[in-house]
Amino acid sequence: MNTQIQHENRQVKACLLVTLISLLVTGGYAYLRYVHFGPILVDRIPLYVSNKMISWSSVVLLGLSLGIGPMTIITGRFQSWIDYRKGFGLIGIWLATLHIAISLPIFNMFYYTSFFNFDGTLTMTSELSMLAGGVAWSLLLIPLAGSIPSIKQTLSTTTWQRLQNISFYALIIVFGHVAWLGWNGWFQPDSWFGGMPPITLLSCLIILLLVVLKLFATIFNRGTQVG
Repeated sequence: MNTQIQHENRQVKACLLVTLISLLVTGGYAYLRYVHFGPILVDRIPLYVSNKMISWSSVVLLGLSLGIGPMTIITGRFQSWIDYRKGFGLIGIWLATLHIAISLPIFNMFYYTSFFNFDGTLTMTSELSMLAGGVAWSLLLIPLAGSIPSIKQTLSTTTWQRLQNISFYALIIVFGHVAWLGWNGWFQPDSWFGGMPPITLLSCLIILLLVVLKLFATIFNRGTQVG
């Protein structure tokens, strides 16, 4: 029992440490890009800039949760990180929820001018992005519910695994949510503040990397049951 508790404590500490590192890196990047090199005022750090950090870290943690399995299949390594997937996934969903909560009070045409028409309504791409974000978050709730012990014990291993795989499709939809908001700036490097690529582009590259890992894991899978 003590060994199990120690193992769980190590998992919690490792997941929290990785989350802290992710938040520090993404937060520092967001500050440099939008405040130091960009036009955003310091007084918009608490919500606007921190929201960039939180949303990006959410993608990072969800990507880790879904990417450890494929990396284990491809390389034969990272086996010791398999048990950390659940922690990364739960934190990723929590950060996604926090991102939604923080976005609500600042989602207006004064903060995000390009998202709105002149009459104050959302542009079509903005509406598509919001729809994709809502659908993706609702899909993430399914594997979250499946991880509740009282529910998990009623599911077969195959059913539970299928529920967890929904997270991957949710992240694909997140790609649309992010891309619809920022893809116009991806192809204009001269407009990148400090020459730093947009966070929307970097977030989508993480998702694309995950897709590539999943593809290669499928090709090179030789019977390994980690997925």
